[in-house]
Amino acid sequence: MKAWQISLGAALVAFWLLGARAYATDVAVIESEMVVTAAWVAKNIPPETMVAAHDIGALGYFAPRNLLDLAGLVSPEVIPFIRDENQLALFLDEKQVDYLITFPDWYPDLTAGQPLVFSSQGKFAPPLGQENMSVFYWSAP
Repeated sequence: MKAWQISLGAALVAFWLLGARAYATDVAVIESEMVVTAAWVAKNIPPETMVAAHDIGALGYFAPRNLLDLAGLVSPEVIPFIRDENQLALFLDEKQVDYLITFPDWYPDLTAGQPLVFSSQGKFAPPLGQENMSVFYWSAP
């Protein structure tokens, strides 16, 4: 019984420490990538602009714009072709998108050749194997 209690306590402490570290990393990435990008958008992109983004949380809060959600949460019409970059490109054109905001490695074909307007330069995403959140001017491929 005593061994069970000690094991349970040790597991609880270990998972608490792992969880705290994961939470701190998540917050660091969100702040240095999504929030920094949203702040840039708020200062540099007019409110009436149509923006397509995969991660709209910080944008919706800090820089409300006309948003097209590539993750499908508030734009469910993208769900049938969510990972089809050719179809997404046609959809962005159809919706007259002005800017595309994403991690470039999430949509390599969609971002290839698009003019880069801003990159967050956050220091937490690259060591995790991700590129920095970037803003691209959307032009038809």
